Amino acid sequence: MRMMFYVGALNKGGAERVVCNLANYFVKNNDVSIITTINVGQGYTLDDKIKLFCLSDGIETTNFFLKNIKYLKKLKTIINDYNPDVVLSFLPEPCYRTLLIKRYIKAPVIISVRNDPNVEYNNILKKILMKVLYCRADGYVFQTEQAKTYFPNKMQKRSTIIVNPVDDKVYKVKYTPCDLKQVVNVGRLTEQKNQLLLIKSFMKVIDKHPDAQLLIYGDGPLKDNLQSFIISNKLDNNVKLCGEVDNIQETLKDKMCFVLSSNYEGMPNSLLEAMAVGLPCIATDCPCGGTKEIITNNEDGILVEVGNESQLSEAIIELINDQNKRNYLSKNAKKNMERFKPTLVYKNWQKYIEEVIKKWEK
Repeated sequence: MRMMFYVGALNKGGAERVVCNLANYFVKNNDVSIITTINVGQGYTLDDKIKLFCLSDGIETTNFFLKNIKYLKKLKTIINDYNPDVVLSFLPEPCYRTLLIKRYIKAPVIISVRNDPNVEYNNILKKILMKVLYCRADGYVFQTEQAKTYFPNKMQKRSTIIVNPVDDKVYKVKYTPCDLKQVVNVGRLTEQKNQLLLIKSFMKVIDKHPDAQLLIYGDGPLKDNLQSFIISNKLDNNVKLCGEVDNIQETLKDKMCFVLSSNYEGMPNSLLEAMAVGLPCIATDCPCGGTKEIITNNEDGILVEVGNESQLSEAIIELINDQNKRNYLSKNAKKNMERFKPTLVYKNWQKYIEEVIKKWEK
């Protein structure tokens, strides 16, 4: 099978990671290529057999309309020259472009929605593009039931829900509970991830446990703002912005608990990895339902209301105080994560892709 993926870039991000993981899996038995809109470097390792194409290469104009016309022409040429058996587009912009030239593509197109649709299509133009173009696709992959229900019934009937895979190496990490009161967060420093809420909540934790530490791993546009807040509130000894690290699972394995404070998510990889390691986890019950589909509250993790500062601080304090609960959540989290093993997830992708191709060929 000749498979072509299209995503905006291959820098670090949830959708980008899934594309790279899928490409690495499928290239073992298939011919696989990836198109990106821009080239900002690779955040994840790719098999050397995977062919890479970039729409912005050789296109120097800054005029929005002219640039996008050139992108569409180049996208059409790349796809037709490669002659894939299936095209898979991830995230809105690549999906719009692919579906704009759908009539010229001699293969089925599957689009994948990776985030909260209420945020992804949050203005009139995006909603119009989604309603006009998305119906042209041959298949749809959602991460959660809540995301799926946002779209028209015609699309839902041709769709499937597939969770994110967790890398096998994460499952091999042995969690070693530690008495150090270290709470960890992993994610881009953005409004979506809402680390500011987490830091404010942690101030109440410090009141009860002056030796507690919050370690935030990741980078992003809000780094300076967050650092200023930490300094102005004299939190330097308790809250650290640790930057990006490779093999985050090794960093997670001896922390007290993990916290996801996001305003919205698709299916957060950082939470999946923390639970696969066996870390006791707290997460906001945010749209579009990914955390609720991962966590059963007070069984394998703790869910709190989005934006609720006091609930978040109380949940952290509870885990710091209750070792038995930490052990209970840790054990159940490990068990729960079995359904996110790569072989199971990739088989679901393969099965769905083959179904879409079969229907398209009829």
